[in-house]
Parts: sequence; C-alpha cells; structure tokens
Amino acid sequence: MTTKKEILYLTTIIGLSVLLIALKLQFNTPSKSNEPIVTSLKNNYTLIDKNYEVVRFVQDFPGEYILLIVFSLSDCPACLEEYKVWNSLTEFYPKDRFQIVGVMDQTEMEYSDEFGLIDSLLFPVYFDQGDLLDILPIHVTPTKFLLNPDRELIFIDGNNAEAYKQLMFGKIIRSIVGYPLDNVSG
Repeated sequence: MTTKKEILYLTTIIGLSVLLIALKLQFNTPSKSNEPIVTSLKNNYTLIDKNYEVVRFVQDFPGEYILLIVFSLSDCPACLEEYKVWNSLTEFYPKDRFQIVGVMDQTEMEYSDEFGLIDSLLFPVYFDQGDLLDILPIHVTPTKFLLNPDRELIFIDGNNAEAYKQLMFGKIIRSIVGYPLDNVSG
C-alpha cells in the first residue's frame, strides 16, 4: 500500500521531470521571431536603485545562484501574495548561496515609493535602463529567472497567483539550489 508521503514524493519527481523536459524543449525550440533565445546572462547590465546608485548585474552579485525576478507595480493582488514566498526564500538561504534580485522597468521608478512595495521586500530591487529587460523573454509579470553559478538560465517561471503554485515554486528552488545547510563543513 502506498503512503501519502510516497505519493507526494512521486508526484513531485514527476512534476520536476515534466518541468525539465519543458525547459529543454523551450531552449531548443527556435524563437517565433528572429530574436535569439537567451540562455545565459554573462554580460553586465546597468541597473540603478531608488537612490540612483548604479550596480552591474551580474558582476555585483556574487551569489552562487541568483533568482532574478522581473515584476511591476501593476501586478495583480493575487500576484502580490507571491512576494511573501520570495521574502521567505531570502530568509531561508545565505546570500553567498542564493540571492534574489528584483528588477523593474525604469519608468516605474518615480512611483515605486508611493506603494511602499520595495520597502516591504527583503531583497534588493533595481530599475533597468533598458538593456536587461529587452533581452529577456518576459510575457507576464512577475517572471522569475534562476541563474546557476555559470550564469546560465536554468529555470524560468511566470506568475504564480495560486497558493499551490507558490508552494511548488519554493520546492523547485530547493530541489535545484539545495537546502541552506547542504555542503557545509563543520
């Protein structure tokens, strides 16, 4: 007889397998337009914070894995609930292992303080001046891009307004990045 734990484990494994196949197909399928499919972010892109300080993405972010989240002030209320998942991941991992970087379009910069959104987040948020957001395949916000230590895109995820999708997203991140105490000597 199969236990609930075994069923959950098998369901997770099957789900991850389907996801990896879909990602493989996504990166091997030619783009519908003439734009190349972005598979890595090894160049440096200029971003600014709300105080107009310039940072270079990827150079100024030494985390082993980086979760780049592209979001907007116009995200729906259900999408805003997903921000709690991001904050919990920020608290879960040390910065040298996993770092979240939020990016918004520069046109939203002047309104960002009015909503108090940026101050509620536990990770840095920057504004793109056009070069980074122009190359990423963004069809909806929020969209999340997980980069491995070689700065290759290994996972892309659109918005997760439903709670079960948010929970699955956290599990997928942990399955890829590992747990905070994995590979720690001592």
